[in-house]
Amino acid sequence: MANSKPKPGSEPKSHSRNVLELFAGLNPSIPQLPPIRSLAITTNSNSQTLVFVGTVSGDVISLSLNSNSGLSLHLRVNIIGKPVSSIHVISHIRKLIVLSDGFIYLLDLDSLEPVRKLSLLKNVNAVSKRFFSGNYSLNPISNGIKGKEDCCFFAVAMGKKLVLVELVLSGSPVILKEVQGDFTDGIMCMSWVDESVIVGTRNAYYLYSYASGQCGVIFSLPDQSVLPRMKLLAKECKVMLMVDNVGVIVDSEGQPVGGSLVFGEAPETMGEIGAYVMVVRSGKLELYHKKSGNYVQQVQFVGEVGSPCVVADEEDGRGKLVAVAAGSKTSDEVMKANCAYSR
Repeated sequence: MANSKPKPGSEPKSHSRNVLELFAGLNPSIPQLPPIRSLAITTNSNSQTLVFVGTVSGDVISLSLNSNSGLSLHLRVNIIGKPVSSIHVISHIRKLIVLSDGFIYLLDLDSLEPVRKLSLLKNVNAVSKRFFSGNYSLNPISNGIKGKEDCCFFAVAMGKKLVLVELVLSGSPVILKEVQGDFTDGIMCMSWVDESVIVGTRNAYYLYSYASGQCGVIFSLPDQSVLPRMKLLAKECKVMLMVDNVGVIVDSEGQPVGGSLVFGEAPETMGEIGAYVMVVRSGKLELYHKKSGNYVQQVQFVGEVGSPCVVADEEDGRGKLVAVAAGSKTSDEVMKANCAYSR
């Protein structure tokens, strides 16, 4: 169960020793980066870790992580000079899906080239790659969706419309389904897990089932609440839906499970590392245990007051690294979970 709601102005009490420690920062030889808008991190099969940075000026930058020299510049490419809203690593096909200025671009994960614009998809405001749970079957074809090893699927929000897309081996997008009419106040965030797409709008969270074609409300949001945010918790194949400073955890069917997590304030962004959830706001990262709801640790990092914070985890629920950045006074740091990670 979650811990009780902290009193306004008070700091929650820590219940554990430090879980996260600073592992690496930007190598001093790297020139000052433009303000960072998005991050992604992945570790390859050869144990090479890459951090992908999206900037407000349209750069996609690949940084290579070394425990001795820190984060070193690996590759850099500019998309169209517009802010890079999000970067999604599709490791099994060695691609990046990049969202910038309402369009989706496909980049090679290792070289960042060529930059291919998926012109079929326009006015996109959110992207979610599909996550497969351990219980999802590898081989059967369900409603035209193939096994997870030979395909790439992602969902896009185009205003009030939800679009499910398959990326075929040639790199061309194939639209599997368009859903209109259920999200009249516009889609702001989403997560695709197995056959379910969980969608957040200004007024409610919804669940759309690809298998049945049905769409229903999970729960409505209170008046005057902050904008909806969600975080896929890959380790348990659940999704945390934010209502102001409360995180409601639901399964892939949209059913609440395991109680809620109560944070000190509404976060700007969230991450996951092992048994913990990270929430970030105003240059401050807080760590909470997912099952007990206990506040565990706080980490301060350099950033401008009022500038957005960005966090990225390794997305598979098994990683031990998280990248954090904030503002034009760029703090791009990688933190590593210590031995408390697996508890």
